[in-house]
Amino acid sequence: MIWRVSGRKTDAEAIAQLTSLKGVGVWTAEMILLFCMQRPNIFSFDDLAIQRGLRMVYHHRKVNRALFEKYRRRFSPYCSVASLYLCAVAGGAIKGMKDYAPTKSGKKCPKKKKTTVVPQQKGRQ
Repeated sequence: MIWRVSGRKTDAEAIAQLTSLKGVGVWTAEMILLFCMQRPNIFSFDDLAIQRGLRMVYHHRKVNRALFEKYRRRFSPYCSVASLYLCAVAGGAIKGMKDYAPTKSGKKCPKKKKTTVVPQQKGRQ
């Protein structure tokens, strides 16, 4: 079982064993290693928050596999720490940071209009 011998398995071996279970994909296995097993060097290409964090911090329009691997090498052996910080950035932990991904239409997203809710008065319908 993976939990008993987890200290002896590499991350790749643990991911391979977890993905052999029905319904468990690579991203799920990596999240188990990161959060449950507290492995120190997990950096998931399939995690959209990590990719968004990379775009926001390093001002990339797109993060492809080669660029992602460059950052994996840079952050190793502490990829898990980088993963957590990048997810926090993607979640809005630092005000003023924006995502540099191009929009589908190629134009900037319009600003949302603020709407005010007017409470209905009693007796009026």
